[in-house]
Amino acid sequence: MVGCKVNNRIVPIDHVVATGEIIEVILGPADKGPSRDWLKIVRTSEAKSKIRNWFKKMRREENIQQGRDALAKELRREMIFIPDDQLDEFVGSCSRRLRQNNAEEIYAAIGYGGMTIANCLPKLKEEWQKLKAAEAAENKSVEDLPKVDLSRVHATDGVVVEGFDNTPIKFAKCCSPLPGDPIVGFITRGFGVSIHKQSCANAVSSMKDPSNAPRWVKAYWADSVKDSYKAGLEIIALNRNELLSDVLAALADIRVPIYAMNARQVENNCAVISLTIGINNTEHLNRVVARLSKVKDQGANMRAVIQAVSSASVRVNGGEPRPIGPGLVILLGVKDTDTLDIVPKLAEKCACLRIFKDENDKLNLSAKNLGYSALVVSQFTLYGDTKKGFRPSFIN
Repeated sequence: MVGCKVNNRIVPIDHVVATGEIIEVILGPADKGPSRDWLKIVRTSEAKSKIRNWFKKMRREENIQQGRDALAKELRREMIFIPDDQLDEFVGSCSRRLRQNNAEEIYAAIGYGGMTIANCLPKLKEEWQKLKAAEAAENKSVEDLPKVDLSRVHATDGVVVEGFDNTPIKFAKCCSPLPGDPIVGFITRGFGVSIHKQSCANAVSSMKDPSNAPRWVKAYWADSVKDSYKAGLEIIALNRNELLSDVLAALADIRVPIYAMNARQVENNCAVISLTIGINNTEHLNRVVARLSKVKDQGANMRAVIQAVSSASVRVNGGEPRPIGPGLVILLGVKDTDTLDIVPKLAEKCACLRIFKDENDKLNLSAKNLGYSALVVSQFTLYGDTKKGFRPSFIN
């Protein structure tokens, strides 16, 4: 489709039609059917269903390839690395759980939009974890295998407490244990068993108390644990603009649920962000921490005053003038915590600012679009923070 007309007037493809309007679709010589992008534009479920059915019938091979590529990319993003020649076999082993007959049907359903990757990913991850656990068990020698304790019968919230069957449990907030951590149980007065890490300071000190020692019992993680546990994180970073949005974007990028959040400013120009997030196990927590560690402490703190000019020049200490033609005059406010890492970002930002008029007298063009020059003055425009008094910070 080349375009469309509404009441004999060309309109964009995402135009919202009203009752009584006459619509004309303009086709091109290469048009043979709808585009996948239409699924983002159409409003009614009937229209979306017809577009999906067309792709399902007419482009099965293309759907299979696109669905396979999209699923493989998402698995790699979730740190699930499967050789290309083994991917079909692995996905096929999960086809019955996904209500499909084979791997090709799963790929095709993803390709034409009948199934989302988000819906099938949890089952694939669970199957992957089972395969890894089976491989680890095969690699262990017989002597290393743990002895089976018949008293460990049923699990509650993914934890087996030795000598107790389906007892109420709670996870201690002082150490917040996660699957993979060595744990121990404490028999409370009034509410079942409290689960602690074996390395928890409170647990270690309580075990040394003769009156509490008999109340500590062995506990283990069950083979099947809950999909998500709540874990607390505290992030300390240099306070800056967009720090919180960068942290949230990093968590959204790896699809970590957030249950609670609190941010506050502390001394030494630092910020503390406290988070309660959903975690599967300690390995998952380590991946989250690794991703958050990539969030930079210091962002672009330089301040810039920018003026569009037809010409300008500057003379330093009586030297020769340095002129430019049309372009930008930039006065930089350099802060004492700035680093060279932010220079390319700031330069790109200034060069791409749309502050020049186009042929329609609108501010739609940048210095980069027009090939203009820039005159940057930074030696005498240091950024001075005066929050703590009347003496600017750069004096120190």
